[in-house]
Amino acid sequence: MTDRSRVHHVAGLVRPENFHGAISRMSQTLRTAFYGPFDRADIGLRVAISMDAGIELVTPLGDAEDNRFNKLLEARGEHWMSVVVAVRDLDDVCKRLGELGHEPLDILRNIPGEFPPGGHPYADCFSRLDEAVFDPAAFGGLAVVVAAIEEREIESVALKESATSWSGTSARIREKKPGVDQGMLDEVAIQQTLNRYTDGACRADLPQVLSVFTPDAIFESPGVRLEGHAAMEAAMAAFVAEFAYFVQLSSPALITIDGDTAAARSVIRECGKFADADEAMETLGTYRDELIRTEEGWKIARRTFQQAGTHSYPLSPTANMPGAGPER
Repeated sequence: MTDRSRVHHVAGLVRPENFHGAISRMSQTLRTAFYGPFDRADIGLRVAISMDAGIELVTPLGDAEDNRFNKLLEARGEHWMSVVVAVRDLDDVCKRLGELGHEPLDILRNIPGEFPPGGHPYADCFSRLDEAVFDPAAFGGLAVVVAAIEEREIESVALKESATSWSGTSARIREKKPGVDQGMLDEVAIQQTLNRYTDGACRADLPQVLSVFTPDAIFESPGVRLEGHAAMEAAMAAFVAEFAYFVQLSSPALITIDGDTAAARSVIRECGKFADADEAMETLGTYRDELIRTEEGWKIARRTFQQAGTHSYPLSPTANMPGAGPER
């Protein structure tokens, strides 16, 4: 239990369609891990919490009009909903606020005891969690939850950061906690790596394309083997120079993760207009990727293109209209 009153965490309310994206972005940018998501069906809420960052993200369960969190979103939109302040003596705080004319709207006792241990954040993070909810008027219009909190010891693994990363911070923490859906976060991060390649390829942005590979990565396709950024850049620059425009479409990947390595498989379709002819090319195939976790996130260590077929065809008149071709 804390020896003095302090802010323990803040709670933000987001829309259901933005919930997983918010967790993913905060996990990657703040280098933290979230417990959950887990459901509080009793209050119609889905919750994820990062202990080390002090952030709790919540979203309504379902779209019922009588769900108070749906009402909050309708009235105020997405917002930081409340500040949870840890205090030494919850009963004393409630007594002193009562003397000032502010009685708690609700007092929740032994919240961890409502859940089985092993995989549930309330049970695994806290040995004690009692909360008192007051009308915002008690704190000058600010939404404050007062809580008596005792945290359990949680195993962490400190990963060394480079000196140039995270100003004022020498290490980041990737916490291995029961209940953290780290696999989901990794899948989102890996898919974003693959997306950056496709986006860069469509815009002939070679620096962005190369940024998804490790420096010694290998790119293989039928009859071609490229190793390292310099070889890839030369080959890719020569390739895109052949086309007036070029577009690549990639399916969502099937991803398998094993610790700090991963495998991904995605189907692609490439098409483009040759620069010196009224003719287009289309290639179909599959990317098989081997990825590793680095200090800069997930990177491709090896990409193998398995070609299904290549076709060429004359262009329709609209292909030569002004403005045709993707934005670069």
